[in-house]
Amino acid sequence: MLPTGLLDSVQIADEQTMTAKTKRVYFRLPAQLAKEIDALVGPRKRSAFIVAAAEQEVRRRKLAASRADQLEVREALERLSIN
Repeated sequence: MLPTGLLDSVQIADEQTMTAKTKRVYFRLPAQLAKEIDALVGPRKRSAFIVAAAEQEVRRRKLAASRADQLEVREALERLSIN
């Protein structure tokens, strides 16, 4: 299942990629995954889709790390009874 809003962000990512500095990278996708992506967005939009998915995952992981840091601070304050 794809994250909500990912397909909507494909067009945005495609437009941003056209204007932003880019770096060409090469990687392999499982054939079935490539077929599924192509069925959703078309083979000419595959890169934009992958950019949008990667950007969303980076944001998710940064947010998760930030929340973990906040929780750690909160727990330390509770241990010190400083709240």
